[in-house]
Amino acid sequence: MKTLGIDIGTTTISAAVLEDGQFLASETRANGAFIPSALTCAREQDVEKITQIALSVIETLFERYPDIHSIGVTGQMHGILYVDADGNAVSPLYTWQDARGSLPHSKTESWVQYLTRETGCLAAVGFGLATHAYNLAAGLVPPAAVTCCTIGDYLAMQLCGLAAPRMDDSNAASIGFFDAEHCAFDQNALQKAGIDPNFVPQLAAEPVIGHFRNAAVCAAIGDNQASFLRSVRDKTAEMLVNVGTGSQFSVFTPHYLQADGLETRPMPGGGYLLAGASLCGGRAYALLEQFSAPPRPCSAQKRTAATTQWRVC
Repeated sequence: MKTLGIDIGTTTISAAVLEDGQFLASETRANGAFIPSALTCAREQDVEKITQIALSVIETLFERYPDIHSIGVTGQMHGILYVDADGNAVSPLYTWQDARGSLPHSKTESWVQYLTRETGCLAAVGFGLATHAYNLAAGLVPPAAVTCCTIGDYLAMQLCGLAAPRMDDSNAASIGFFDAEHCAFDQNALQKAGIDPNFVPQLAAEPVIGHFRNAAVCAAIGDNQASFLRSVRDKTAEMLVNVGTGSQFSVFTPHYLQADGLETRPMPGGGYLLAGASLCGGRAYALLEQFSAPPRPCSAQKRTAATTQWRVC
């Protein structure tokens, strides 16, 4: 059986077709969907542009392999977009890089500090529901919005023609105020954050949420979990280190547990990932390369037998 997997990354959108686990073909397109915002700390992307690129990639691969049996979706976690009652996006995608949660809530606290103290749950900058709490207070939530979801959830519902997202636990945990141990949004934390518990997306009851053509479409899963599942041979005995725009190391545990400095993230199909994540991955390597590259000599350089003096240009 042939399976198509698509990944909506921050900078690229990629898809691959596998047959019985063996690679057949892939397509990659630049994302290029960032848009300007009135907030200097905002990092927003054009949802329709992303969706059009993703659908184009999918159509291209279906033309080559019309007997694709199933579709898996993953993509950048944490960020959210707003959806109306008809299942249409009514906002940009507020990406995981969006930093409005770091803006002051008071003279002594940022928004994420306030939300963490008030709810007892970690609210990190870039977490979708922390972004939503700020948007609520700032009057930035579109009037037509009835729920929110990640960009992967939005693509999956568009493929199936659904009017509302069906969110896998792995994505739900990434937007915040989620009880990972019991795999449910924390109703008490939501209320303390000023968020209507009925506003958060519905969790997927089953892996398959609909069909595109004759292919089963699965609920979108978090990109950290997706990369782990495909990269390790034995999830119970191997650890994954991944360096992209950000970076993570991940190790599987069949049971819920907590460890200092690590996130406990639900895995599709059961179990959890203990993930140590940094927002600084590939960028750190780029910066290191700049420091480690030899300086460019100037015409005014002076050399002696013992030393070489360089003037930085």
